[in-house]
Amino acid sequence: MYAQRNSCMMDTKTVKQVPYGISDFRRIITKNYAYVDKTRFIAELEREANPNHFFIRPRKFGKSLFFKMLNYYYNINYKNEMDISLRIPNYSVKTLYWEYIAKRITETSPEITIEERPLKEAIEALAFEGDVHRFIGYVSENAFGKLSDHDLQHFDEKYIRILLLAYLFMNKMYIPMSEYETVPGRADIFLQRNPLLPQVRYEWVLEIKYCKVSATDSEIAAKRNKGLEQLKQYVHSHRMEGRSDLKAALLVFTGKNKFEIIDYKR
Repeated sequence: MYAQRNSCMMDTKTVKQVPYGISDFRRIITKNYAYVDKTRFIAELEREANPNHFFIRPRKFGKSLFFKMLNYYYNINYKNEMDISLRIPNYSVKTLYWEYIAKRITETSPEITIEERPLKEAIEALAFEGDVHRFIGYVSENAFGKLSDHDLQHFDEKYIRILLLAYLFMNKMYIPMSEYETVPGRADIFLQRNPLLPQVRYEWVLEIKYCKVSATDSEIAAKRNKGLEQLKQYVHSHRMEGRSDLKAALLVFTGKNKFEIIDYKR
């Protein structure tokens, strides 16, 4: 009887507390309080032409908490707290980070080139034509294909994602997101249209797989099948289901010179 009662006891470390009267965003995130994520409204605020917003809500309805969340989202002074405090990206920090990565890549690997006009055209093809082939071809030619055999010793899917994100952040068409949570799963890259550019026609989900040059056909096929199954989960998740403006593709890289692009058809 004791064991039965004991099994029904609440674990106070896992049960979320109700943050009544608390508007300290950092405290709520770090001290196991329940929090309803409102970051999806940021894009709607940025799309509004009117720079002034009037929030009509009664007392204790979360107005102060919402504004403090925005402060954490945009304020670069919180860059050192991102890993421990926030479950949302700080866009200011993230943009600076990837711009720095791109700069370091070109400084330490001068053979990797950035041709701005072809890159701009390739990303515009993503945005307005729903064509990912030009962008991947561009990165393959200007980055992947120029890697040394020594570089390939440590090459993997994460390395590919870093290079793709570095190039994507050089253009303001999209807000690139790494390991975007779709529930279930996390997409390697999600390209959200920039809220200031609502004319962008397509958003993208990209899944990345990498095989060594020595991989057999069956090993490559296994990675391909796994990637397609993951894409299926992403595009049919509650966040993505039924969206006509969403494109998805599987990118399978073999070595540094060979890649396969599979456009996911719903």
